[in-house]
Amino acid sequence: MRAFGIDEGEIQRLKIQLWDQVVEDESDVVSEPFKKPNWPAIEFPWPVQDITLEAAEYLDSRGILELVPEWYTSPSPVQSMDKRVILPFYDEGKLVGYNARWIGEVPDKKTAKIIASRPASFVFNLDKQTQLRKYTVVVEGEYDALTLDGVAIMTNSISPEQAKSSKTLTTNQLYYQIEIMLDYS
Repeated sequence: MRAFGIDEGEIQRLKIQLWDQVVEDESDVVSEPFKKPNWPAIEFPWPVQDITLEAAEYLDSRGILELVPEWYTSPSPVQSMDKRVILPFYDEGKLVGYNARWIGEVPDKKTAKIIASRPASFVFNLDKQTQLRKYTVVVEGEYDALTLDGVAIMTNSISPEQAKSSKTLTTNQLYYQIEIMLDYS
């Protein structure tokens, strides 16, 4: 489809529709509704503290400081954590992952811009979406999801489990639309 000029977001939307329709053998059909995984709680691998002024200014410049009630930083020099802002990932009140992003420009190509940990198939910000919505925007990055009040799959290809998790939003709706907007890179 890419060869025909169809954009990546449309390809992903079609994949979700196909996953809903493809059934190889009717004996494989499970009548139980999809149940979101119960991801285990984790702890940060380094000490964390309230957000620093430098990190707050960075987030404010991106327009997302006020969109999350809890941002963290770390005093630890391990993996240059003392130069990163930490976005925690919660599910049902449990810390299940995080994104530790470099504040400002990364100094060199050897330094990772983002250090992250998350469960497989996790969809960031899914718990903030409600049944009252008419649509949900699906994007790659957590910061984009915060800006658009959408969800992030944190990769450029949605997995079947992420698609199923996202589809739980459509229950009890006469009309509900999921818009996928992935980076083209």
